[in-house]
Parts: sequence; C-alpha cells; structure tokens
Amino acid sequence: MTILALSLFLAQMPLVSAQEGAASLTGTIYDKGVNSDEDEFYDSLDIGIEVNVTTAGTFKVKVSGLYDSESNTIDVSNQNSTTLDAGTQIVYVSLDGTSIFESKLNPVNVSSIRLYDESDALLGSLSDIPLSAPYFFGGFGLLPATLTETIYDEGVDTDDNGYYDYLNLGVEVNVTTAGTYTVDAGGLYDPSYNHVSVQTMNSTYLDVGIHVVYLALDGTEIYAESVNPTTIAKIFLYDESNTTLSVLNDLTLPETYVYDEFQRPIIELEFSEVEREIILDQSGSIQVVNAYHITNLGF
Repeated sequence: MTILALSLFLAQMPLVSAQEGAASLTGTIYDKGVNSDEDEFYDSLDIGIEVNVTTAGTFKVKVSGLYDSESNTIDVSNQNSTTLDAGTQIVYVSLDGTSIFESKLNPVNVSSIRLYDESDALLGSLSDIPLSAPYFFGGFGLLPATLTETIYDEGVDTDDNGYYDYLNLGVEVNVTTAGTYTVDAGGLYDPSYNHVSVQTMNSTYLDVGIHVVYLALDGTEIYAESVNPTTIAKIFLYDESNTTLSVLNDLTLPETYVYDEFQRPIIELEFSEVEREIILDQSGSIQVVNAYHITNLGF
C-alpha cells in the first residue's frame, strides 16, 4: 500500500471514543454541601455519581434539577466531562448553592442524572434519586431572620383569680433584614411524652437586630389534659410569603409548671324548664316559681 493510499485509509477511520456499553451508572450517588470560601454557608451541593467503566475513555455526567418533599422543582443543573479509566469511578457534579437558596425550597431528590460518551451518545440515566441527607435552603445563603434557640416563658394570670390564663412563650428572633415575620409555636409535653395539642402564632414587624416575639398558649387546654408541661414541641419562623425560615424542635421550658396552676375550663350548663307554679301569697301578690333540670354539661 502506497503512502497516499494509507493516508486516505486512515482519514476514513472514525476516532476512537467510548462506545455504548463502555460505561454505565451503578445507581449509587453521594452528596455533600461544599463550603469553599470558609464562611458559614454552602457554596454548592456536590453530587457524586458512581460510574462503572469497562472501556477507558472520556465521559460526561449531567445532573438536572432538584425537588423538595412536595415535588416543587429547583431549577439547577450542571455537567462534568472527564476521562475515566476502567473500573468503578465517582464523578462529582457541583450544583450552584445560590440557585438553591433563591428557590426557598429544601432539596430531597435529584430529578435526573445522565451518562454520555464523548460523542454525546446516551449510555445510561437515573431519575428521582433521593439525597442521602436533608438539606435546608438556608444553609446556602444568609436568611433574613432566624430563630436563636433561646426561649422564655411565664405563666400569666389576667384576672387575678390565682390561676394562669395562659402560658406566655417568648421566642428570640435574629433579624438581618427588617420585615414582617410570623412565629408559630405548638405542642407541649411532659417527661412521659403526654401531649397537649395547643398552638398559637404571632405575626409582627421586626427591625434588624435580636427581638423576642411573645405567644400566648391557652392555659385551659393545659389544665384539661392534666399534663405538667416541660417541653415545647415545635417552633416555626415564616416570612411574609409563608416560607419557612427556621424550625426548632423539642425545647425545654425554662420554668416548671403544674397543670392545676392553670385556669380551669369554663363549664357550660343548659337548663330546660320542666315545671311552672303560680302562687298567690297572703298579700295578694302573684309569684311564679320555675323548676329546671340540667340537660347538658360541657366544657
């Protein structure tokens, strides 16, 4: 074969690339929040995709979309093209932390992962892959307000009858952007986990700084359940768009309370008239005497 013929033959040969079956997705992924500038926030959510390579070559892994527990989509995607040797390899794809933060959604699943060879032939795909750990969008940026984990409490007797009408709960909020915020608190329980289903909220405008927002928990509900409360189960902080900014769980009340320190529920009695008697007394006056019986007793 002449040199010219050999050159023409080589020119017609395709370039060597990863062929179909040269690699596949194992179905295993890894995830981690990455803080590259050493501040308090993640700069990216890195997804590690396990690839089983049978023929070394250049491959591309593309990750598209995240979604939260209610299937709301976070529009974020990225890809990584890299050369891989034969064997099981892990390819990392970084998803932008700012996009996650601005979505105000907490990612729990990856929407789609696709594996391509260097000619963009699809080798494999995965969908709806759970993340290994829960991520809160506030971990990727500065929130306008957060709960500090400090609470205060006080039993309040509004009518001076010796019983607390409500348990006044003070919740400390650290505000970095002035605005209207809602603190929602609910659920009390004792050391044996006997529960009081009492809940209240307070929406108020807060300037920048640390503030205490007060909420009144109904004392009659505490008395009715005969529970000596020691712990508040949940406290939520919302912004004006009802986005959850912060959550606290199972905080111990600073003070100790006994259920019978709280106001008893009001008892409602219903009466039915069963008899009416007209009496003419000695002075000539007419008296009407009614007799009743109780038909219902309620709280």
